[in-house]
Amino acid sequence: MGRSKGDRSEQKTFVAAFKFLVLVFVLLLLPNKNLDLVFGLNPRRLWLIVVFIAGLSFLGYLLSKVVDPATAISLTGILGGAVSPGMTITSLTEQYKRYPAFDLDYTFAGAIASTMLFSRNFIVVKILSPELAQSLLVPFTAMAGVGIVVIGLLQVRTRSRDPPASELDTPFRIRSALMIGAVIAVVLVLINNLEVSLPSNTTRVGIVVATIAQLSIYVVVTWTAGAKKMAQVIAVILLGSASVGIFLVLIL
Repeated sequence: MGRSKGDRSEQKTFVAAFKFLVLVFVLLLLPNKNLDLVFGLNPRRLWLIVVFIAGLSFLGYLLSKVVDPATAISLTGILGGAVSPGMTITSLTEQYKRYPAFDLDYTFAGAIASTMLFSRNFIVVKILSPELAQSLLVPFTAMAGVGIVVIGLLQVRTRSRDPPASELDTPFRIRSALMIGAVIAVVLVLINNLEVSLPSNTTRVGIVVATIAQLSIYVVVTWTAGAKKMAQVIAVILLGSASVGIFLVLIL
């Protein structure tokens, strides 16, 4: 007799868990310092990107066994966005390509992760300089408000459609995570060679502009990777938040 669907699913989960543990084990073995052998990059930090992308995809797969796939995707956007919005969007983009039937759900999760960038950056500023953070409270709140409005509109749209009949049947793909890690490594090498330096006297406007620049990178990454809907939605958040953020930081 052939194996049941449940048995195959359990075996796939077990194999995926083993592969993920191998990725974590490799992470612990890698040196945590910049090495000339790899163009001045930190091998452990670079491999952490691979682990994060694979782990977030694996988390979404596990959550889909407990809740419906759309909810699982949204939860990965929230949990991942709280840790690293950029890497979360990169991981969601890779999954978006694997599960085109859930493109709207991944777009929704990408909008959540993008919006969480505002609160995450504000918290960082709050830790470094409470006074500066207080002066940025209104601009950052308004910028986050733009994202929340977009999220609300997307939620209405996702609820009004029939859910996809397919499932999240692939925990993660190591090859995809490795390819993304390699691309990020090339970008880091180029940045290091350009020797780009940031001004030490970061201002209120500079912080807002830096946040907008991060969102711009998300748009470029998602668009070039083929996640067109996600790129368009993040672009809307970018334009709206840039408008209100720069306006408020200049007049307040």
